[in-house]
Amino acid sequence: MLSFSAEKEEIDNYLKSHQEASKRFNELILSYIFYGQPGAAPQYFLDRNPMELASLLRKSLELFAVGHEYSHIILGHMQKSRMMMHDVESLEVNEIIFDWENEIQADMLGLKLMLSCMMKNGFDLALSYAGADLFFGFLNIIEKSVSILRTGSAKNIKYSTHPPTLRRREILRLYLNVIVDDSEDGKEAIKSALSLAELFEHILKLHWDNIAPLLYNSYEDGKKLDRRWLRFL
Repeated sequence: MLSFSAEKEEIDNYLKSHQEASKRFNELILSYIFYGQPGAAPQYFLDRNPMELASLLRKSLELFAVGHEYSHIILGHMQKSRMMMHDVESLEVNEIIFDWENEIQADMLGLKLMLSCMMKNGFDLALSYAGADLFFGFLNIIEKSVSILRTGSAKNIKYSTHPPTLRRREILRLYLNVIVDDSEDGKEAIKSALSLAELFEHILKLHWDNIAPLLYNSYEDGKKLDRRWLRFL
């Protein structure tokens, strides 16, 4: 049976006394930012309980991301899209660009597709939704990291092809009230889902507070982003 603490104080104390989690998080983000490859971070094995939770959250996150892209096709957005050329690994590739309204629509349908898949496999709303919410939390951390290495500030995030990340997360949280039934059980399920999402948001903030000084120091030292991030400049 999967179990974990939902008490912020207990989690805070654990992370302060067990630096391994922050160390692994920092290695992951720095590998992605400086080498363009999260897999360049040192590998390690988790115990069974955290491994099961990590696998569940990864599955939910990945299903949401894939559901988002499929939703563009389902909703007919391809006919309204435009193309933008990029150089990737010495190859010229076309990126499909949608307008912001289409991106929000794809988030909403992508969430419905992901929740349907997860809940058919026996997971409750809270654990199913958590991956989608984490997607935006992680994306925001990457955006702030790139901003620091570009400009020396975490606040200079450029939004062109997609709406602001935290706004997308806010809309998705509100959308739960639309797609979950208005019964007492439904309201309780939404409350639990949002509570868990806010807990993970809190944990990500703790990790961000830990890694941000390393990023600022790297900027002062003149360390450069991997070239994969150059198109965000």
